Amino acid sequence: MKIFTKSALTLAAAACLCSGAHAQYQLPNAGFEGEWQMEQTRGSSGYTSDAAAGWNSFLAAQTNTTTDMAFGLGAFIKPQAGTSWRAGGHSGEYGMLIISKQNMLGSISNGNLTTGRINMGTTQADGEENYNFSDVEDGQYSQTFAGLPDSLVVWVKFLPQNTADSASVHGILHKEYNYKEPHATAEEQAQYRIGRAYSAITYKGREWQRVMVPYEYDAANLAYDGQKYLLLSLTTNKTPGGGSDADSLFVDDVQMVYNSALAYVQVGEKRYEVPAGAAEISIPEPYAEGVQFVANGVSATVEAAGLDGGSDAWAVAVKGGDYAENPKNVTHYTVRFGAASGITDVNAAPASGIVLRNTDGGLEIEASRTAAVSIYRIDGTLVGQYTVQQGVQAVALPAGCYIVAGQKVVVW
Repeated sequence: MKIFTKSALTLAAAACLCSGAHAQYQLPNAGFEGEWQMEQTRGSSGYTSDAAAGWNSFLAAQTNTTTDMAFGLGAFIKPQAGTSWRAGGHSGEYGMLIISKQNMLGSISNGNLTTGRINMGTTQADGEENYNFSDVEDGQYSQTFAGLPDSLVVWVKFLPQNTADSASVHGILHKEYNYKEPHATAEEQAQYRIGRAYSAITYKGREWQRVMVPYEYDAANLAYDGQKYLLLSLTTNKTPGGGSDADSLFVDDVQMVYNSALAYVQVGEKRYEVPAGAAEISIPEPYAEGVQFVANGVSATVEAAGLDGGSDAWAVAVKGGDYAENPKNVTHYTVRFGAASGITDVNAAPASGIVLRNTDGGLEIEASRTAAVSIYRIDGTLVGQYTVQQGVQAVALPAGCYIVAGQKVVVW
């Protein structure tokens, strides 16, 4: 969330101009329509699986002699690890399919897809030597990144053998370090992790579902200006070794979302929340030096200028953190001071056509039409503003009380 006063606006504009012209704000091949490659066992057995360029699964894993033999990755036996395949997608022609497998040891090897590399260090499914990691010295097994996204969106279709099971999606934005997940130590998290987005994925039938997960940032590392990396992983079960043989997770259309809206206007001690979708904002207080226009994006920038040389009306532009690569991601406002208020209260009446349901680790928002939805903590702090599509969308949230579309809800 960015706060700008009148004196800060020139610096904000300069920062935008200095952004790199070819920085990475989205994952390459995020829709799986690009190049595909064949992963093959290191022995001469010829067993293969598919991998979209920029993504890796088990046949490209880093192993040792024990795990090579146990999982058939270097021997003349059928691989015993989870597999990945090209499949029909949510949009376009292709998506990715990962499938779990019960191996010869009797345990479950979860289907696993990552922008990093899988390390298979032990035959114990939940062992600390099993993890995904960014190999920052090898571009095939790491993904450089420039942005600070506000949320992660992915389309999935989860088909478990036990419909009570949950898959997972986990995005880690980190410094230049071979960061691993899971099993990163508390010290590694504190020193190298910039932000994370995590959500369980529950069974919703045989239809595709859109999952939106907000990023939570580590304030101490947010100002890091070195090379960043994004370690994104999807698994067929949120618990290592959990689930059943042949659990399937289809994946497509991974997107990083950069918010570009006003969250509120601060005039002295008073805060005026800005409704999602509003373009004309009326503030009853007269303009005062030091007014703050506050964006709802962690890397969003605000530019404001008085209209007609006065201070009663301002033109405000909020640019998303990916504006350098996506110049369409900007929202324009006219803010008028000393006028009748057009700001709605966070406890306004429930929005029509919005139905909320508790889920594992968040909410389901069912909308009868495309709608803008704001989520606040019970103390009035804005969590995020989202555009939900017609249908059902999952939003991951920590446990707590929230106000969503004017409705008070509890996430357990």
